[in-house]
Amino acid sequence: MNAIGDIIQYSLAANYFVGTLPEVGKLACLNLLDHSSNTFIGRIPEALESFQMLTKLYLDNNLFYARIPISMGKAVSLQILLISQNNKNYLQIRFY
Repeated sequence: MNAIGDIIQYSLAANYFVGTLPEVGKLACLNLLDHSSNTFIGRIPEALESFQMLTKLYLDNNLFYARIPISMGKAVSLQILLISQNNKNYLQIRFY
């Protein structure tokens, strides 16, 4: 690995982390982001759409709320989005 931007998989899964989703930064080659099975709260960040190579995004088993950002529609490579087991009363999925 030459630089941090060369990371292709980033996982904080099942670590009992609590709080808002951490800033991931500019990982141009990232194709898998797994933050499942923690206690992350808040909104799903719009910045995730900037990962043009991202194919798998796992945010399940947390406490996210609000709408999935419409900007996620720009993540054209995204094939898998798991958001189950979040705050069902507040997480809204709308496709435009």
